[in-house]
Amino acid sequence: MTEKTLVHLANGKVLGKKIVVFDNVEHIRVLSNPLAWQIMRLLSDTPMYPIEIAKKLKIYEQSAYYYVRKLVEIGALEEAGTSHVRGGTARLYHSSSPAFGIEMSGGERQLDFQTHANYEHQHARKFFNDYIVNNTFKGLIIVGAPDPHGPYRSSARDGHYAVHLAFFLGTISNIPSEFIVKLDADAKAEKVIEENNLISIGGPGTNIITAEFNKSLQRRKKYYCCCRR
Repeated sequence: MTEKTLVHLANGKVLGKKIVVFDNVEHIRVLSNPLAWQIMRLLSDTPMYPIEIAKKLKIYEQSAYYYVRKLVEIGALEEAGTSHVRGGTARLYHSSSPAFGIEMSGGERQLDFQTHANYEHQHARKFFNDYIVNNTFKGLIIVGAPDPHGPYRSSARDGHYAVHLAFFLGTISNIPSEFIVKLDADAKAEKVIEENNLISIGGPGTNIITAEFNKSLQRRKKYYCCCRR
């Protein structure tokens, strides 16, 4: 048998628990017996010895011993210590896992989530789909230069908005190894506009990259633009 993790989403949270996957399908047949499964559910909460199990489920002691032995043989139950009973020592048993199953080979896929935040911001991740490759941000954030530049010789004073944006992007993607922020003048001089996804912050008067794209937009943007290559 193999131990794995069963992962699922519930109420916006990514939850996981241990699952024992049997190699032998006959082991599942033991668990599928109604009485055996009752014993498993009982012992998933509190360790007990066979006679105690018989009393709780109102079955014969012989039946309790029989199924406990079968469940121990397949690895579904394991010893959890001992208890002194009537001047003797009784073995306690509990479930070895909260879940059991069988599986066929293949069918695995990479899960496209990292954290609870990714589930919360699934619409944002969809919008930024082209900007996120293998859960890592792929693109540049362009901010206006703080010194006079461009045709209007204006100075940008909105670069601080990039900080707030970066905090948000950090909730839906990992940070890349290369630096992702450039001044508009540098981005134009280095000719990196065509080969990258861009998030340009600032209006066309203070950000010459925004001004370039603003010429092509049917509805002119005043504050920012997102450009996918």
